[in-house]
Amino acid sequence: MCHNCSVGGLTSAQAKMDPKRLLELERRMAAPREQPIVNNAVDDASLDAVQKEWQASESYSAALTLSRLSINGERNCSIHHMGPLDPESEGLVAGLLELHDYGLLTHNSQPFERLRPEIMQQGGGFWAQVRQRPYLSFLIPQRDRIPKESVDRFCDLLMAHPKIVTRITEAGKPMRTNLEKSHAVTVERVALTIKEFYAEPWTGVTHLHPWDIIGPEHQDCDVEAITRAEPLDVAIAARSWDEDVDLIALVKDVAKEACIGPVYAEQARRRFSSRLTKHSKYVV
Repeated sequence: MCHNCSVGGLTSAQAKMDPKRLLELERRMAAPREQPIVNNAVDDASLDAVQKEWQASESYSAALTLSRLSINGERNCSIHHMGPLDPESEGLVAGLLELHDYGLLTHNSQPFERLRPEIMQQGGGFWAQVRQRPYLSFLIPQRDRIPKESVDRFCDLLMAHPKIVTRITEAGKPMRTNLEKSHAVTVERVALTIKEFYAEPWTGVTHLHPWDIIGPEHQDCDVEAITRAEPLDVAIAARSWDEDVDLIALVKDVAKEACIGPVYAEQARRRFSSRLTKHSKYVV
């Protein structure tokens, strides 16, 4: 389960650099760093075992439990993410687990970061800075414990919410979105010198697009229990760069307004209660 949006590579702004300076920037970015990047990818055998575990799920509720295990660190990967939860998402764990109580199987998220960090000079000798808007995507079943009219109301409320942009996809049907163009959720700027850095424009790295890249027919990853539930794949992101919108609390409030309760919570409540009570603002 991928719970972050990855950052990396040269931006389009760097692609317009003088070729010699671009080569130098590429050389420095490729140089060994003081703190090497840790590869959290798991081996093929573990991925295969997790895939089989998910495919053996007898119900949508069982699939939610497997997703919870991955988020809670009891599994080292899931069908949506080839490794453990990314460190930046640790602060979201309690909220992500609670959204599962409402039937929302989260598969991608990132927190708000106004600037990360203030400015950092990498070990190779270049200047870089990143900022990101909060982002969240999840599946919601149309044919399981949640009434269809509540799912429809939930989607209408998300589409109309002034603080977020929304994209809703369903296998074999037209997309619903209030996006008119691609919406950057992570931007960066990179330069060789501090003087060039301050003149460098922000360039989009990851985006929420007004078109479907993966599609809900692939998000279920051949898990029949999920397919039977006919899920919608919902992606939302904050509109503003400057406001730390709590997307988890927002989605929870919208779910309650749509008369969706924590109908999947009973079996999971005792097992994951320690995570939920750690961050009291997410406790039902």
